[in-house]
Amino acid sequence: MAKQLIYPKVLLPIILIIGGVLGAYALGQAKKPPERRTVQPRPPLVQTIMLQPETVRYEVHSQGRIEPRLSAALIAQVSGTVIETHPNFYVGGDFQKGEVLLKLDDRDYKLALARAEAQVAAAEQLLSRTEAEAEQARYEWNELGKRGTPSPLVLKEPQLAEARARLRGAKADLEIARLNLQRVEIKAPFEGRIDQKQVDIGHFMRVGEAAAHLYTPKETEVRLPLHDEELKFLPDGLFNGGSANAILRGEFAGKTHEWPATIRHSEGRIDPQTRLITLVARTASENSPPVGQFVKATILGKEAHQVFVIPPKALHEKEKVLLINPDERLTIQPVQVLRTEPARTIIRQGANPGDRVIVSPLEVIIEGMQIEIEPNQAAS
Repeated sequence: MAKQLIYPKVLLPIILIIGGVLGAYALGQAKKPPERRTVQPRPPLVQTIMLQPETVRYEVHSQGRIEPRLSAALIAQVSGTVIETHPNFYVGGDFQKGEVLLKLDDRDYKLALARAEAQVAAAEQLLSRTEAEAEQARYEWNELGKRGTPSPLVLKEPQLAEARARLRGAKADLEIARLNLQRVEIKAPFEGRIDQKQVDIGHFMRVGEAAAHLYTPKETEVRLPLHDEELKFLPDGLFNGGSANAILRGEFAGKTHEWPATIRHSEGRIDPQTRLITLVARTASENSPPVGQFVKATILGKEAHQVFVIPPKALHEKEKVLLINPDERLTIQPVQVLRTEPARTIIRQGANPGDRVIVSPLEVIIEGMQIEIEPNQAAS
């Protein structure tokens, strides 16, 4: 009796498990498999520009640092103690041409001038006395009735020559004394500004010593090195008396400034180390960048006619562009590259007016592949 009660309790869970498994299997078999769909990849979306022929002027780029066109050391031509200076005799001080920048103690030079004047007076007196003696000697020779020509010694010609030479020497010494007295005032040779100063009041200056270094801030220039292959883009005749315009750009006082400049000559030689040739650009006198300013220069060169301008990023493999044909398929087109500049590339042969050039990057480039133009450009 006990065994009959145990069997139903054991068999019931087993039956339920087997039934659940069989039911799940039946449901799985009855479910339909998912449908498979083929998704077509979308053509790459690109940006383009339409080519139009135009006339452009080549631009040649360089850089350099602004330097004064005119600079000089203020040199003492006489020695002496500095007793006076110009009110603007400091670094950065401005002055006009001819203004006295330094004055030396002149007492010794005034005495030297007085001494030279006295020597001239004495030499003039000596010459006058010697001329009178020579005239008296000639008169006496004639009065005594002597025959023949009197000798130079009789006529005191050597004494006259010596007196005249002494007068010339005295006058030369007088002129030197006057010059030295003038030179105690050291004057500005041109309008400009003080770059460096080495002396001040109380300093004893020696002949040839530099008192300061001067420059003119209104006339500046910049040396612009170029590779020799860049010269073919510059105006013809630049090295035969011609000129070229340039624009200088630099950061100053937190802003970007532009200054016009003119190139009129080169330094005339190629650097043996770098193989660069240096052009010299001068700025306008009324609008010059500050001395020491670093600038980037754009030199305006020759004109190119009937050319196409594209962004440098549109160039593929250096001498090809990617075009879109009327069927919106990719065409790889070789072109003639005339020049590549930082902001543009100038091309000519190989492209035609109205061609669409791809200017956005493509991950895959295959001749004839389908391309899609951005919607805002498709109608343009």
